[in-house]
Amino acid sequence: MTATTNSDLLVEDEATRRHNRLAASVRDLRTRAGGADLARVLLTIGGILIPLGLVLILLGWQGVSHTTDSFEQMPYVVSGGLLGLALVFAGGFCYFAYWQTQVVRAVRRDASDVRTMKESLQHIEQLLEANASAAGAARGNGTETPDRAKAANRR
Repeated sequence: MTATTNSDLLVEDEATRRHNRLAASVRDLRTRAGGADLARVLLTIGGILIPLGLVLILLGWQGVSHTTDSFEQMPYVVSGGLLGLALVFAGGFCYFAYWQTQVVRAVRRDASDVRTMKESLQHIEQLLEANASAAGAARGNGTETPDRAKAANRR
């Protein structure tokens, strides 16, 4: 028979808790495969709507230019001109939203880089302070540092 000790149960319990925590964290992860990138969708929609709007405006102008009667021109103005203009504006807003998402991503990336540099500089500062305190302790003990020895030889 196998005798289970209290420490074995604690280790097993800790491993189960860690496994459950990992599983919960993995469930909350978002992946690119899970859904389309919204910025790319906005770029695609903007890339479709603007040329489509321009084509409708040109078709409306084509229809209006071939008739002199205003009652015959009105359907071309409404369907071609105004709808085309609306599509151009909608596409422009999609492009603007895409640009804004890229700006936000760049700002977040830069903030992360700045945070990393700040942590590195703080680490360097701590190392320099530790070095300075070690040099001060060496001077207090009467032990000469290499810099003091060089200064004494110059005199």
